[in-house]
Amino acid sequence: MKINSFFKKLLHFPYYFFCEIVIWIEYLISLLPGLLGKILRVIWYSFKTCKLFRLRVSTGCLFFKIHNMQFGKNIGISRNCSFYSENGRIEIDDNTAFNENCHINSSGGGLIKIGKKCMIGPNVVIRTASHNFKRCYYW
Repeated sequence: MKINSFFKKLLHFPYYFFCEIVIWIEYLISLLPGLLGKILRVIWYSFKTCKLFRLRVSTGCLFFKIHNMQFGKNIGISRNCSFYSENGRIEIDDNTAFNENCHINSSGGGLIKIGKKCMIGPNVVIRTASHNFKRCYYW
């Protein structure tokens, strides 16, 4: 029984190894300053979103579950912004800019849709968190 579970884990090793490599690449690319870092981030996120040259991403940005995000044309994302869409969806339309330290999180389920020509200021948090109080547990 234990040997069988060991072989199952061993079969998944290449997938986990590939995921680890992708995480390291994104981390290193997010830290590179200057023109070289900017060019590498444009190429990397063009590859990840299957949209050529739509995102301009600055240093320190984080994207979690980027396949649940849709980006329009000419999107600018400044330093240390984070986007999470584990159980939800994020749609950002054309000509939108995010200033420093923005946090966009649709992991609570639901949709965050940002329209055309929006300018999001620094330190903005947009969430779709749901607090369900119908099912309360008391201790």
